Amino acid sequence: MADDPEAVKQGYFELIRDPEFQAAIESDTAGIPHTAIRFKKWGEILQRVLEVNIEVPSTAENENGEIRFVLF
Repeated sequence: MADDPEAVKQGYFELIRDPEFQAAIESDTAGIPHTAIRFKKWGEILQRVLEVNIEVPSTAENENGEIRFVLF
């Protein structure tokens, strides 16, 4: 990120115009589903603009039916 701050900045401006990301930051900011969307969207943008592979957390249901973050 430090090597190309302009790409990160442009990626951020792209991200904040994304309707799904906007909904995820405007509602239930502590809930896992919206947090997962924010991580996923930001991770995907960073992967693309920086041309790097980043493990982006996702969610999965555990054996108790609880939603948890996981890395694939």
